[in-house]
Amino acid sequence: MQTFAQTRILEIAEGAAGPVCGLCFVDLGATVIKVEPPHGDRAREWGPPASARGSAIFSHLNRGKLSVILDLAVARDRRRLEALVPAADAVIVHMDPAQRSECGIDWREMSARHPHLVVCEIDDLGDAGPLGGLPGSELVMQAMSGFTRYLGAPGAPPCRIGFEVAWMAAGMHAFQAVAIGLWRRVKTGVGQFVRVGGLKSLLSLKSILLAAQSEPDEWKGFHVLGPHWPPDYGWPTRDGQVTLDFRHHQRDAWAAFCRKIGLGHLPGHPDYEDWRSTIYIGDRRHRYGEAYRTAFAAMSSQEASGLVNECGGISVKFHDYAEMLAHPQVAALDPLVEAADPAAPRQVGLPFRCSGHALPARFDAAPELGADSPRVLVDGAPAAGAKNKRREPVSAPAAGSGPLGGLKVLDASMGAVGPWAGALLGQLGADVVKLESPEGDFIRNNMPALRGMSTTYISMNLNKRGIVLNLKDGGARRRAHELTGKADVFIENFRPGVAERLGLGYDELSALNPRLIYASATGFGRVGPMAAIGATDPHIQAFSGSTSVNGAAGRLRERLRCYALFDCVTSLCLVQGIATALYARESTGQGQRVDVTMLEAALALQRMRIAEHLAGGEPKPMGSATTYLVPDQAFGTQDRHIAVSATNDRQWGACCRAIGWPGLADDPRFCTNPLRIAHRGELIPQLEAIFVTRPSAYWLQVLRAARVPCSTFSSFSEFRYHAHYLANELIVTIDTPHWGKVTVGGVPWEFEGAPASIRAGPMPGEHTDEIVDGHWPDLTINAVS
Repeated sequence: MQTFAQTRILEIAEGAAGPVCGLCFVDLGATVIKVEPPHGDRAREWGPPASARGSAIFSHLNRGKLSVILDLAVARDRRRLEALVPAADAVIVHMDPAQRSECGIDWREMSARHPHLVVCEIDDLGDAGPLGGLPGSELVMQAMSGFTRYLGAPGAPPCRIGFEVAWMAAGMHAFQAVAIGLWRRVKTGVGQFVRVGGLKSLLSLKSILLAAQSEPDEWKGFHVLGPHWPPDYGWPTRDGQVTLDFRHHQRDAWAAFCRKIGLGHLPGHPDYEDWRSTIYIGDRRHRYGEAYRTAFAAMSSQEASGLVNECGGISVKFHDYAEMLAHPQVAALDPLVEAADPAAPRQVGLPFRCSGHALPARFDAAPELGADSPRVLVDGAPAAGAKNKRREPVSAPAAGSGPLGGLKVLDASMGAVGPWAGALLGQLGADVVKLESPEGDFIRNNMPALRGMSTTYISMNLNKRGIVLNLKDGGARRRAHELTGKADVFIENFRPGVAERLGLGYDELSALNPRLIYASATGFGRVGPMAAIGATDPHIQAFSGSTSVNGAAGRLRERLRCYALFDCVTSLCLVQGIATALYARESTGQGQRVDVTMLEAALALQRMRIAEHLAGGEPKPMGSATTYLVPDQAFGTQDRHIAVSATNDRQWGACCRAIGWPGLADDPRFCTNPLRIAHRGELIPQLEAIFVTRPSAYWLQVLRAARVPCSTFSSFSEFRYHAHYLANELIVTIDTPHWGKVTVGGVPWEFEGAPASIRAGPMPGEHTDEIVDGHWPDLTINAVS
């Protein structure tokens, strides 16, 4: 079964965020009609043409869709769009603010006029506050989020994250919004208007880092010190770079490793009493890691990783995309999908797998511009046979705050992968109960702490209640089974085989509760040569190829000096899968298994760069610049660097006028993005010479007046109390009863009539007596931020 096979979606979105949302629906069987302006989606020119249809990026993000041309600035074409709406189930909108202003369509009002419709509007920076309604770009949102401070050398020109984390996060959150809206429509008979923010989505992903800076007990840990450290190249070897980790309880294994590499004196040395801070991504590895670096420099990457893993630790090589895709573990997961055209390159598929969904055997190519207009549009009316597929409600909406009010979730996961999925479901209104062992979630060991509790634990377990059960005890397992029998969703991220040994495997729990959605996250998957190897964010960064596009040009492969990005993105994919399974359950009455691996989630996050690679391109680190857009980088001014982007030719022309050089836009070398890419070496020095003549405040003022995406590269201290961030609730500070005030990223979705919210989480085991004595009382929400 293809879950959304009967679903029809209008996609009025250029670029990346809206199209990646639509792409997920295509892969789940939906019909997606892409509405393009006469000049086409700007992403058709993001990079050299891969085919007559456009760039490799466009071809990937828009595979399997239909294309119609409508100029929504023209009344006749707005009427033709309006004629398509009754036959649609959902509309995805992401427009340049200038285009949105020209077309004049009020998408919220459209949702009100068509009650069956789910409308999701994506914006970049938010509509309120001093920057309300201004355009953004991937680089601008990274700069405004502070993420860029975790790459490159402190004091050097800024470096961007080398893949599109803001756009992909917004697209994933938009998919969640539309899928949940469609699920609610089945239950209530009415659609939904929802907004998703690009910068909001990115700052939501940054919640671990934001919480770490909420006045911690002690200013320590890589989450707060990362911006001040030198670049993280892992542990260089004779022929590459590797990761190095032993877990908190593995001191003996670490000591054995030291002996094998001739460093047997370290375990007894007082400087290595806090041994783990000298490896992994610890605070002291820059000073006390030199002994390991010397030993690794004489080894090959294979020898170094093999030795660490042999001793019980975790080590992987820093890959580029070719190495990663050729690895046997990737072959075992088979994350790429085949094209119907045998000459076309493979592409990254869905980042989650649902046991009840059949994946397409082949994908169709991206459409030629307007190729489907004749059969989709008939004199401004929907094509013959199109009809409104509105469903009658099957039940009254459940009481509770948020679109998932009334849903019960048992979260048995640890760390960040899994717990953040539970926190997001809690933000959406679900009643989430965190299940821990008496030993507790290992993430409590991570620094920094707030009133004695890890800020990572606090931020990853908001919007939950907490219980403690010793699952090795038969009575406790029976109580866990009783709770599972009342749950809608169960989340786990144990290593393969552990859940089964604890009596919490899919077969056992689904037999107890056939409607249960069993959501499982692993590092490298349940199959393949690395299935038994544990994985954390820094290892996935290295293995997945992400480090090969990070950092300054010509330098070693570079990791982010923090963890959590890939952890939290894996959780986004898990929520996508859960939303899909919830929708399918309304038709089948049955739950299903949802599987996500950190590795496949990392590929989904990097899908645009991998698409370039598979089409024969060469994604590479370029500092703050990127391969497929010019200009789109940092420029020095008289006082600091600013990010400046032109994601389309309209913005490029506006930029040229704003800097006082209007003729530059008409220069035959620079008049289109592919030409600007080809002549990058001639154009960028001219722009650099202009920007350095004035201070940043001047350029931000004139560029924003011209509606050109731009920003400073901000730190948390700069944006923590900034009027724009507060007006749009891009970050929120909640008052918790146990740990005081904690700052995290804001809610990424705005569901009209069913608002999502952020609430304090539990002390470990706080609700054990209340919940496990044979019943699961309904959640009562007292305080909402």
